[in-house]
Amino acid sequence: MTDGAKVKGMNLMPGIDILGLSLDIVGVVMLFLFGLPPKVATQGMLALDGADPKQRRLYGRLSWLALFFLVAGFVLQIWASVLS
Repeated sequence: MTDGAKVKGMNLMPGIDILGLSLDIVGVVMLFLFGLPPKVATQGMLALDGADPKQRRLYGRLSWLALFFLVAGFVLQIWASVLS
């Protein structure tokens, strides 16, 4: 165990691991609600086709935030596992 993983004798790795899992859950729920961010227009109908541009932009940003939460949670879990 490295000294950087401890604060006053406390092991921070379980807390970092729990934070990573929490970010993963929040990211998955957000992806379920807002969907994956569209990169290329397809021939299919999107659920937001009739929505105003502000709502489509909001959903796009929230879906990118959800992907960020998933990646950040994954990185935190790996960090906690490697340092423990």
